[in-house]
Parts: sequence; structure tokens; C-alpha cells
Amino acid sequence: MFESLILQWGYLALAIGTLLEGETILIAAGAMAHKGLLSLPIVIVVAILGGFTGDVIWYFVGRKYGNPF
Repeated sequence: MFESLILQWGYLALAIGTLLEGETILIAAGAMAHKGLLSLPIVIVVAILGGFTGDVIWYFVGRKYGNPF
């Protein structure tokens, strides 16, 4: 499922996938980079940026709308 999504949408699907979930879509992206369908350095950069951005977004959502301890 993730492989067909990445094949069709490429690095954009990887960026959105790492924003939301991260680890699951990285397995498919890593396999596709191994097959030569994606560039490994670009996969690494997109995964880092997407994961970091997602973490920051969810942090601020929790800070604004979350319950304090």
C-alpha cells in the first residue's frame, strides 16, 4: 500500500507520511531507495524534515489544547 503511494506521489507522499506517522512509511521508502526508485540522500532529508516538523506541530497542538498535569 505505501509503496504504490510513494511510487505515485514520490517525495511528497514521504513528507506527508512522516508528518503523520513516520516509521511505517520509512520502511517502504527505504526499500524503494534500495531498489533505486528513490534517492537515499533525498529520502533521508525529507524524512528528517517531515518528522521534525510533525513533532513540532504536535507539540504546539498539545501545548495549546492539552490538559496540564
